[in-house]
Amino acid sequence: MRALAIVAFVVSPALTSGAILAAQAVDRTDMPGRGMLRLTFEPSIVAWDAQFVGAMRLPLGLPLTGDTVGSAHIPVVARVEQDVRTAGGLPGFIASLGKGLLSVRQERRTTPISAELGLTDRLSVRLTVPIVRVATRAHLQLSSKGANLGLNPLLQGVANSSALYGSFFNQFDTSLARLDANIAGGGYGCPPSRQCGAQAFLDSARVVRGALYEAVHGVAQTGSPFMPLDSSDGGRAIAQVVSYLQTRDSAAFNVIGFRDPFLLAHDTLSVDFVAGAIIDSANGFGYRALPF
Repeated sequence: MRALAIVAFVVSPALTSGAILAAQAVDRTDMPGRGMLRLTFEPSIVAWDAQFVGAMRLPLGLPLTGDTVGSAHIPVVARVEQDVRTAGGLPGFIASLGKGLLSVRQERRTTPISAELGLTDRLSVRLTVPIVRVATRAHLQLSSKGANLGLNPLLQGVANSSALYGSFFNQFDTSLARLDANIAGGGYGCPPSRQCGAQAFLDSARVVRGALYEAVHGVAQTGSPFMPLDSSDGGRAIAQVVSYLQTRDSAAFNVIGFRDPFLLAHDTLSVDFVAGAIIDSANGFGYRALPF
């Protein structure tokens, strides 16, 4: 019985008297002889830190990179920005998480291991098993310079935040329902057509209430990880509008019981806060893949 000869190509200085063999650039065209088994290893590494979008080369970390990290690339920030504009009466409000720099590098290492057996001098059988490993390296630097958004108190775990929001919206809804019932009963001199100041106030208050609720709880399955800071222009405007609605309710329309303040974010964002917002599934993005 003819002995089976095994030929292995090993690129190793220890086995080649210190010489380093060059990597094979193209597939071999020859084949092993009859009864010979050839093993080959052809590793390759592909790395990238950008992607082509709309014929443009954009960095992978672009959404969290810039002097103003905001609504241009993050949809939930764009929605909060619109909510603050509506609830606070600030049409020019520009939401910002601060100044950021996100470096992202993707890497894919492929190592095909091939075994080729010569059946005859002109015919061979080849089996290739690719071993693929991927890695993502990400590093975020975030500065509070120019920031006017912070972490949603619900996500940050502020004490009693859920109860505070629940009480605020319950009081708000109760006052709106009472005002609506008074208008329907002919109060405030409103005609049956409801074309009066009280109805206009009710309509505007409902719009504010909707925007504030979206800012806290998000829309449908999408949470709201960020809220305006209480020290920002947007936060102060919301506080003033809420105070006006509460005063107007009691003074002009004799609807009392709406007194709770609206809870806003207090602390500027840190890298840890942003990482928490990324992985949180209740109020954040719910992202659980690598590298988080």
